[in-house]
Amino acid sequence: MSQSAESHRRKKDSNKPVPVQMNPWLMIAIVLATMVASAVLFRQGDPIAAISLVLISFSSMVAFKMGVIGIASSLIGLTAAFYFAPAAAPTLEPYATRYFETTGLANRFLSIAVAGVLISMIVSLLVTALLGGTIAHRQRLAKANHYGGFVLGAIEGTLLVWLALGGLISMQLWQRDANKSENAVAQWVDHWAAQTRQSAIGPFVRDYNPFERIEPLAETQKLPAAVRQLSSPGAVDRLLADPEIRSLRNDPEVSRAIEELRGEPQLAGVFRGGQPLGQEELLFLMNSPAVMKLADDPEFRQGVRRVLETHANTHRVDR
Repeated sequence: MSQSAESHRRKKDSNKPVPVQMNPWLMIAIVLATMVASAVLFRQGDPIAAISLVLISFSSMVAFKMGVIGIASSLIGLTAAFYFAPAAAPTLEPYATRYFETTGLANRFLSIAVAGVLISMIVSLLVTALLGGTIAHRQRLAKANHYGGFVLGAIEGTLLVWLALGGLISMQLWQRDANKSENAVAQWVDHWAAQTRQSAIGPFVRDYNPFERIEPLAETQKLPAAVRQLSSPGAVDRLLADPEIRSLRNDPEVSRAIEELRGEPQLAGVFRGGQPLGQEELLFLMNSPAVMKLADDPEFRQGVRRVLETHANTHRVDR
């Protein structure tokens, strides 16, 4: 009886997938090379390149554990969240309002974020379970999966560093006209963006900045200019008085939403007093159902975008 139980246990253990471990000598070589190279770069006064090297090495090590399947499942989950979260958000909006007491665009963004996290997690788990089970008992495929993940992790880490440093340089340009003396975050961005420009990898990041080269990211360059326009005194009133926006008020829904905003006591100074759009007013607008109605209208969104771009181009020519 005991021999039968022992035989059953051994057979069960043999069916368990053997975990793939990185070659210890390879791991030691990578860790030592990373430590020595980053120390040399620090001593040469290039902390950006040193930190980037450490992050890329760390990313490759983490990706080895995940494997190609783990990385692929994460990317598929994120892609599914990107495409389906906005459509799923309206289903969650009543619950978000009930539990978080948010309304308007703030509620919409929160619902999209929650839907995105849920979709990403569910899809990633399903893909991992489906694909992971197919190679669990195939040692060669399992090794290829993990070492392939190591290579992909190094590539992914490099791309993330490129995005982060490009974002720093772009943020420095966005805030060049701002007063940074009392803003710790702005000072931090300015310092590390300057370090990036002086780094050995700075010229590449500057010349191939993803926030200038990749169209969807390049669109974010327009956001700071739009915020500055809308934050100036009387800007919101001038925007709504623009002929293109006024022509949209023939739509009863748009007209009603604008009148709701004009009638809000919290926005009286912005509409009738010529005051700039401050933080309190901005938070009020983010939670306003009227603003969400306008944001859901595609013609109104396009009209506002065209007006802001026209004003920005006019301002640039005047300067």
